[in-house]
Amino acid sequence: MGGKWRELTWRDDAGTLPAFIAIPTTAGTGSEVGRSSVIIFGKTKRVIFHPSLLANLVILDPRVTAGLPAKLTAATGIDALTHCIESFTSPVFHPLCDGIALEGARITFANLARAVED
Repeated sequence: MGGKWRELTWRDDAGTLPAFIAIPTTAGTGSEVGRSSVIIFGKTKRVIFHPSLLANLVILDPRVTAGLPAKLTAATGIDALTHCIESFTSPVFHPLCDGIALEGARITFANLARAVED
C-alpha cells in the first residue's frame, strides 16, 4: 500500500462526512445499523470502524426484498438467525439484548421457510 496510511481508531476525528440514507435490499447482515465499512485495496480487505459511519436515516421496507431469489432469501435469513445466536451466546449479558435475540430467532424460525418458498 505504501504512502501515508495509518491505522485509525474510534478516537480519531472522522472529519465531516456527508449524511447518508441506508435502504437495505436484503435481510440479515444488519449493515444499516453498523458503524463500519469494508474497503478493498487490491487483494487486501481493510475494515474501517468509527461512530461517524452510522447511517443518518434507515428506511426498512420489506417490499424491497420481495423479489429476491430463493437462495439469497435463505442465505440472508440464516445470516439474520446467526446474528441472533451470536448475540444470545455472547459472554456479555444484557437482558434486553437476550430478549431481542430470542425474539429474532423465533421470528426467523416461524417465517423463513415461507419466505423462501414465496
